[in-house]
Amino acid sequence: MTTLILFTTRVPHPLTDELIAAGFHVHEALAISEVFALGEEHPRAQVIVGADVAPERATVIQQHYPTVHLKENAALKDILWELELLFPSGGKLTQ
Repeated sequence: MTTLILFTTRVPHPLTDELIAAGFHVHEALAISEVFALGEEHPRAQVIVGADVAPERATVIQQHYPTVHLKENAALKDILWELELLFPSGGKLTQ
């Protein structure tokens, strides 16, 4: 199962349930330190930065992890498309 770390300013994030229904294991994080802790616990997880996260905070995470940065009003199909671009062979992250 693919693990995602969703860095956001609100929990639950509106896309979390949709991502879970699509077969992802989702961890939500409100703080930079939470992202780092989850990243250590799940080193192969993909980090997704919500559109609501301030650019300065997003940059800290982007300096340490490859990320998918959501745009305002992003939908599940947008995330799936971005993940497919990262893993075109159908390979999935596990953890």
